[in-house]
Amino acid sequence: MAAWLEVITVGKTRRGPLLELEQDYLRRIERLGGCARRTVPAAKKGSAAQRRSAESAALLEGRRHRGLTVALDASGRCFDSAAFRRWLLKVRGRGGVSFLIGGPDGLAASVLEAADLALSLGPMTLPHEMALVVLLEQLYRALADEQGHPYARH
Repeated sequence: MAAWLEVITVGKTRRGPLLELEQDYLRRIERLGGCARRTVPAAKKGSAAQRRSAESAALLEGRRHRGLTVALDASGRCFDSAAFRRWLLKVRGRGGVSFLIGGPDGLAASVLEAADLALSLGPMTLPHEMALVVLLEQLYRALADEQGHPYARH
């Protein structure tokens, strides 16, 4: 059975502690149902707006699920962990959930318009690799809590 969750980012996490955390959370999530991890290439040429536009189009095209699309953006809706868990489990049966994380130039308006939800991890700007790790941790926390795993204790 294919994972109902997918996370698509611009570029790969190259190395170091963030890559280790990413891989660790993906392994943990795999035991609880899985999460497909995909990347699209970072645009190398053009202005920031041109790069953002090209990367955003690639993110939208890279979705395998045709259920809900969630764009991570600082202007989006903030959840605490419990509210995020409730939302995630409520939308579970809607054909999958695709989380889109832009590159250093962010997301184009086209992604925010196409998204069913813009999700903010907080008002501070985070490097996209760190945003990925925070998202994966929250996905793991929600799934672990649903299954009564002790990790999710508050």
